[in-house]
Amino acid sequence: NVLSSTQIDMTAAGDIDTQGSTSINATAGGTINLRVDSGNATAATLNLGDGTVFNAATITFTGGNAGGDDTLVAPSAAANTWTITGIDIGTLANPLITTAANAGYTNLQNLTGGVGTDLFDFNGGSVSGNVIGGGGAGLNTLDYAGAAAGSVTLNAAGANGFSGLAGSASQITGTFSGIT
Repeated sequence: NVLSSTQIDMTAAGDIDTQGSTSINATAGGTINLRVDSGNATAATLNLGDGTVFNAATITFTGGNAGGDDTLVAPSAAANTWTITGIDIGTLANPLITTAANAGYTNLQNLTGGVGTDLFDFNGGSVSGNVIGGGGAGLNTLDYAGAAAGSVTLNAAGANGFSGLAGSASQITGTFSGIT
């Protein structure tokens, strides 16, 4: 499936799922805008799918109103780099997102990575919902070097919540305080 135009806008009151072998191409320096939870007060998910290629000069992923409970799920096929720059605002870089700049997202309160490596770089921003590495064999990293002071809640998911030994100092680098 190939969708091609100079401007591609997909808006849904609920979820958008691009799973499958799809190519979304905005030609001639065009734009791709995908928006979930439009005019709706319920949680919605924007799933970028495996194998979907996004090609445009500008790409934006948008959730509903600020303060909602919308989720952005990154492609699993390759490593993802999330840069969180504001409250529920940032960029997502992935080899399947072929754009001159990273794809920007806004009003997406939950971020879910793929089965590969995910880097969540908190660069002056925050996430009001959950950050989920996505599982699999990839190494997931939370980088708070550029973050403002605040608190982090680490929730166990599985036998001990982390790969390796429970309580191992090698699993967490940097200085943490205010962990609940």
